[in-house]
Amino acid sequence: MANDSWGPARTHYEQLLDQYPDDGVADQARTGARKATLSIELDNVRDLLAGGSGAQPQYCSSPAKYSGAKPMGKGTNRALFYAYDEYSTDFSKQLPGSWKAGDPADAVLVVCMGEPTYGSSVETCSYYKSGYSGASSYVTFHKIAIPVKVYELRTGKLVANRTIQISGTSCPASIYTTEDSTSEYVAETKSDVKAAFQALVVR
Repeated sequence: MANDSWGPARTHYEQLLDQYPDDGVADQARTGARKATLSIELDNVRDLLAGGSGAQPQYCSSPAKYSGAKPMGKGTNRALFYAYDEYSTDFSKQLPGSWKAGDPADAVLVVCMGEPTYGSSVETCSYYKSGYSGASSYVTFHKIAIPVKVYELRTGKLVANRTIQISGTSCPASIYTTEDSTSEYVAETKSDVKAAFQALVVR
C-alpha cells in the first residue's frame, strides 16, 4: 500500500481475510482491501478519461465505476464536462465553476457532449447579399442542439441520454456568412448555456 501497488496489496489483504477471518487485524485488512479497491477503480477511471481516439475520452463509450464517488442527489452534482470540439468547448467554459469538478475524485457525474447541430428553428430573416444589387437571401436561425450522455461516476451507469438545445438571439442587423448559406446558429449568452445544461447537473 505504501508503494501504491494497489493490486498486490488487495490480494494480500484478501488472502489474510481468507485464512484468518477472525484475527484481530481482520478489520484492518478489510479497510485496507476497500482502500485498495477504490484506488484501483479511481486509477482506471482516470485512464479512461485521459485516453481515447477522436474527440471524446474512452470513458464516454466505455464507462466504469468509482465506488468512492458521492451518489447523485438533490442540489448541484459536480461534473466533469467533455466537449466534442472547440465550438462545444466554449459552452463548457461558460458554465458556473460550482458545477465543475477538478478531478474524478471529487466528481459525481461525467457529461459527454456530442457534435453540435442545428436544433429547432427560431426565426427567418432576409439579408441583402453583398455585391448583388437588390438581391436578397433568407437565413433561418436555429437553436444549438447538443447530444449529451451523462454518467453517474459512482456506478458508471448512464443516467441521461438526450439532446439539449441552447437558446439565443437571432436576426442581427447584418451577418457574415457564405453566399449560399440558409441556416445559422443563434447567438447564445452565458445564461442561455446555463439554462440548457442546468437540468443535467442540478436536481
